[in-house]
Amino acid sequence: MQKQKKIKKTQFISPWRIFFWEAFLFSVTLFLGIATAFKFSKFLETQEISVSTVNPWQFLLYFLLATLFILATSFFIKSKPRKGKIFKTLFIFVIFFGG
Repeated sequence: MQKQKKIKKTQFISPWRIFFWEAFLFSVTLFLGIATAFKFSKFLETQEISVSTVNPWQFLLYFLLATLFILATSFFIKSKPRKGKIFKTLFIFVIFFGG
């Protein structure tokens, strides 16, 4: 007795049809975003914001300190799980507080 293999036939969608739907949905999303932005801009007031000047030497000092901290962390900590947690924490800190 031979075992027969069951073959399932699947219906493939044409790549152009998929592209059309992706392009259509992207266009609808883009249009809704632009329309919403125009709608909200009517309600918002423009505010004057003054930007403080940054001393280039102070920026370089902070940049070098942060770079040295990251390099020292990667050099001195040998435990991979601990190092991974530290870098994940730094990544989250940069994402949320980096502006």
